[in-house]
Amino acid sequence: MISILVKSLPLKEVIEDIAFALNVPVTRKCDEYTVQLPFQIGKGFIRGMDFKNGLGIIFYDFFFTRTPSLIL
Repeated sequence: MISILVKSLPLKEVIEDIAFALNVPVTRKCDEYTVQLPFQIGKGFIRGMDFKNGLGIIFYDFFFTRTPSLIL
């Protein structure tokens, strides 16, 4: 089992914490941060954006082949 502890804000740091725990890079395009799941765990991505008013949004589109334990 994989456990990921995320304690950060703003959203950019949340995505970076997830990437660090999965040992994958974060890609940035404009103000959108994306983590691709490594094939050992599954397939898909986690993507997040911060907005200027302090609001942030995270998109999850993935399928796990190994069951991680996400602690947010």
